[in-house]
Amino acid sequence: MLKNPISVLVMVFALTACGGGNSGDDVDGEEPVNSNDNGEIVDSGGDGGASGKVTELEGTWIKPCGIMDMEDPETHYDVVEIVFTGSRFTSDIKNYVDSSCTQPLSFAPNPTASGTFALGGEVTTESGIKAREMDSHITTFDGADFNVDKFTIYAIETGALYMGADTDEKDGSTPEHRATTLDFERAYFAQ
Repeated sequence: MLKNPISVLVMVFALTACGGGNSGDDVDGEEPVNSNDNGEIVDSGGDGGASGKVTELEGTWIKPCGIMDMEDPETHYDVVEIVFTGSRFTSDIKNYVDSSCTQPLSFAPNPTASGTFALGGEVTTESGIKAREMDSHITTFDGADFNVDKFTIYAIETGALYMGADTDEKDGSTPEHRATTLDFERAYFAQ
């Protein structure tokens, strides 16, 4: 069964989808400030990276064709593209009916979104892996104004970006509900 497109989008931003219990990064309307583990500013925010200061996420990341929900026999497949530029991101999700992602899902939207993100400090996941906090603020969804915050973690290893794995309890809705594990089932790959 097709999941609510907003839920799908929020899952995507488990990456941005993707900062810690408010380490000075603000997702409530101000431009985010990204800092390194020492608290030094990496990107001043509103210039979209024009200052030349960018994060390790800079560029295009693709999550290849994969199943949306392995536990749902009526699920669909998707390909997700996220582009990070300075402290901004855009995402584009393409939905398909087949496992090779060649037949578009005709009754489902192919949601797009954009917004800002801020990176927080380093954390250790439940399994002992080093990750980094990320707060995202989705400001546009399918061309309309939108206002959703997402709190997650991520890690990059050998060109693969792993986002936080949401659960019922750790759904990314607040900093306290930030994921504490990474999703190793489907990764994004640098392009």
